[in-house]
Amino acid sequence: MINKFLFPKAAWFLLIGLGLWRLGYSQDKSKLIQLVKRKFQLMSRHELDAAASMYSDSARIASLGYREIQIGPAGFKSVYSRYFTGSPDLSYTISRIIPSKHTVTVEYTSTGTIRHVEQQASDYMIGKTYSLKNCSILDFRNGKIVSEMTYFDQVSFLTQVGFFGQHR
Repeated sequence: MINKFLFPKAAWFLLIGLGLWRLGYSQDKSKLIQLVKRKFQLMSRHELDAAASMYSDSARIASLGYREIQIGPAGFKSVYSRYFTGSPDLSYTISRIIPSKHTVTVEYTSTGTIRHVEQQASDYMIGKTYSLKNCSILDFRNGKIVSEMTYFDQVSFLTQVGFFGQHR
């Protein structure tokens, strides 16, 4: 026979325990959202060192537009210094953040005007403004980004900067 006094106490402990776990999970998600917002604020201000410090030394940074996976803060700086040099007005606007326990999916728009091109690029892009919808998946451990994968529509970018008009 179930002890009438023990069961309600056990049920309360279970409910309280679940409630505290959910509260902790909610706080974890809130912290991840804050970290993501901070990353994009720093990127919009082109603060490379501060943004790079958000990555672990072994973070894997990838995108459809990269030739190879970049590693750690140095990899972040390598990629984004090129972006910021090419488009000195490059800015980011977050439209949606979807957090889970260790991973955050971020939808955002990047907008800029190409002012400088790399050696292998053509001058026809100079002065062209672009606006791209992007989606990045960020994995966090111990408050640092350990993995980032970014998706964007490269055809849209190439269209906006006049690539297809040059190759008819």
